[in-house]
Amino acid sequence: MTIEEPGEKLSTILILQLASLIVVAFGFWLAISAYPSLPHTYPVHFTLSGVPDGWDTKSWTSVLRLPLIQLVLFMLMAGMTLWSMFSIKALAYINVPGLDKSKLFMLPDEEQKKVRWLAAVFSSLIGLLILLFFLYLNYAMIKSEIKGVSPSMSMILFVVVVSLIFVFAASRWLTAEVKKIQHQ
Repeated sequence: MTIEEPGEKLSTILILQLASLIVVAFGFWLAISAYPSLPHTYPVHFTLSGVPDGWDTKSWTSVLRLPLIQLVLFMLMAGMTLWSMFSIKALAYINVPGLDKSKLFMLPDEEQKKVRWLAAVFSSLIGLLILLFFLYLNYAMIKSEIKGVSPSMSMILFVVVVSLIFVFAASRWLTAEVKKIQHQ
């Protein structure tokens, strides 16, 4: 991904935010549609070997817990993205390895905007990744509750490892793009 025109940047961020909102809506749909099929008492926490060690009673609050967490995370990440895009102060909080933050404030306004837009895209990507992870957890929990099958810890570990690889790759991309802007 390279630095695009302002309209393209905004559309990229809007697409990422819309995708995040769809993930949140799907999490709610998943929980609400599964509610009638859930047993009165169901597992909500598992050991590393997949054995249930925490139980909850069926209620709307307990079933919607993860989708509500997703919604709160979406609102926080969307707010952080907006702040990154439009606040000059956001530059002080961008943590890029090997980056001299004092040089960011010496960049021309247009270059500072590019850095803030990159930070907004990065936070949107990370937000979407977090929401997808919570959606997977919600799916695994509901599947285990309805079918009585413990969630696969190896699959959860796989999702975590893939997420970490993605975060690492996205961080490298952000670092490279910001350094290009600094050295122009």
